[in-house]
Amino acid sequence: MKVLTRCIALAALLASCNKTEHYSTPPLSTYYPLDTGKYILYRIDSLVFTNFGQNIETHSYLAKDTIDGVLEDNLGRTTYRVHRFLTDTLQLNPWQDDITYTVTPTANTIEVLENNLRYVKLTEPFTTNLTWYGDSYLGDDPYQTFYGALTSQIELQGWQFNYANIGQPYQVGAITIPNSITVQEANDSTNIPIPNDSVFANRQFGLEVYGAGIGLVYKSYILWDFQPVTPDLPAHYEGFGITQWLVGHN
Repeated sequence: MKVLTRCIALAALLASCNKTEHYSTPPLSTYYPLDTGKYILYRIDSLVFTNFGQNIETHSYLAKDTIDGVLEDNLGRTTYRVHRFLTDTLQLNPWQDDITYTVTPTANTIEVLENNLRYVKLTEPFTTNLTWYGDSYLGDDPYQTFYGALTSQIELQGWQFNYANIGQPYQVGAITIPNSITVQEANDSTNIPIPNDSVFANRQFGLEVYGAGIGLVYKSYILWDFQPVTPDLPAHYEGFGITQWLVGHN
């Protein structure tokens, strides 16, 4: 009887080892279509700290991201060039050149290179069981050039991205996205709300939503420290925040 029991257990173990999980997942191009001439219009609210971190301001723009060319990156991979133009929210002024960034689809990822910073935005399969390090290519203090050092030394490379609300509708203002996917990047804070100017505080938040047949439809990225008052410096903020959402596309 013992021999028979052991044989049954061994057979069950071998069957489980040979079992392979298969996910029915759409291609990456479903949520990040790449075609020359495609454009998306966004409203962008940029959180900035002025007057040496004493004041909090929100600067708002309209942005038009247009795929205007196809090239090869330094690894010989097909890459799409995206040109961004900016204007005021009322469109009273002409569109002005802003930045150019690139999007590289690989066999199972979408990589975006912006301001020499590389991000892994999407990866396959689209399942809530999957996590990945979307900021793994970023170095230490990657935003120092643009926003000043974050003295808490936030470990962006350790952020584990994951999917939520796969295939669900999403509302962006008056626009309903029938099929979307949410990428959760980070949601951490210390001493929020800030009790007084003698306490260190910080906020880390990252979330993006992609619409089927469209691409990025919403983004919120918040990364700041609140440095307490010292004998040499007043209490002040360091860092930035960006909220970006879809207002139109072709």
